[in-house]
Amino acid sequence: MLNPLFYFSKFPILKRVLPSIVKKLSKAFNLKVKVKRNNVYFLLNLKNQHDRALLFSPDYEPEQINFLVNEIYHQSDFSNFIDIGACIGFYTLSIASKCPGISNIYSFEPNKNNYLCLEKNLELNVGIFNKTNLYNYGLSNVNSSKKLFTLKENDGAGGSILEYEGQYDQSKNAVSFDIDVKIGDESLDIKDKKIILKIDVERHEADVLRGLRNILTKNKCLIQIEIFENYLDEVESILKDYGYTKFHEIPHGYTINLSDFYYKNY
Repeated sequence: MLNPLFYFSKFPILKRVLPSIVKKLSKAFNLKVKVKRNNVYFLLNLKNQHDRALLFSPDYEPEQINFLVNEIYHQSDFSNFIDIGACIGFYTLSIASKCPGISNIYSFEPNKNNYLCLEKNLELNVGIFNKTNLYNYGLSNVNSSKKLFTLKENDGAGGSILEYEGQYDQSKNAVSFDIDVKIGDESLDIKDKKIILKIDVERHEADVLRGLRNILTKNKCLIQIEIFENYLDEVESILKDYGYTKFHEIPHGYTINLSDFYYKNY
């Protein structure tokens, strides 16, 4: 029923009004809708900010997806994709759909609600589900429990282990809950392979990388990692120590100090 909203939202007036209407309706009626993007199916929970964005768009981060796909085809021998901060699985499913040569997928998502959506989306795409390993925990440099902070209005989108800049104080309708994190090198046993990694962990990048030293130094890897400007030096210091070179950047249009950066060690 809601799929036509994507087409109506192309009109300027409706483009401003429809997302607000859908957001209000989803809170009242827990709306869900099945859509097809990048030749795969998604069951969108319209209470979730990311899901609503996908409802009104033909794609999500298309420049980043296309860049990764081109790199994969150019190199031709990537066999593993690691999605760290998988959310509802858009990268997991899109990369798997566009690059059938990827034979092993590892998707990590610590937020339970997002993880359940990820699981349902994979179940809608059986061929991809059969080669995907799912993990309902985050990656870090320790095995422990941590607090994940988010805003109620985001319903899981943009959650951060780090409580930063007062964003999550109580006056802003913040929530937090416990999640598990584990050392990446203890979760993954991959050696002498070519790996694509996408890392989107909202300021926890440095600790994720510290926990992946073996994976990142014993394989040939291409990394897409989302980084805020004031965390860039720390991340680049770690990756330089691991033998990586930055070779590309895609800025995010909605905030001036956030980009996806690309590194490789081959």
